[in-house]
Amino acid sequence: MTGAWAIVVGVALAASPVRPDWLGWLGIAAGAALTVGSMEFVGRAGDRGWSVAERLMPYAYLAWSAWLVLLGLVLVLDIR
Repeated sequence: MTGAWAIVVGVALAASPVRPDWLGWLGIAAGAALTVGSMEFVGRAGDRGWSVAERLMPYAYLAWSAWLVLLGLVLVLDIR
């Protein structure tokens, strides 16, 4: 659900004329990575196909965290 939330917020930001489009696209990318990475919990991690999601997840959470910090800065500093 975190990935879906990030995608929805990213789409809203990309459609907003008030905030930069690139911020929305970063959110969509981070949300998609989280959504794909959450597949590591479907089946055993050692099975073929799930290991990609298992390796992706730490990077997806780092990207999502960086996007949240950036989003907070843009909103607090009112960057347009």
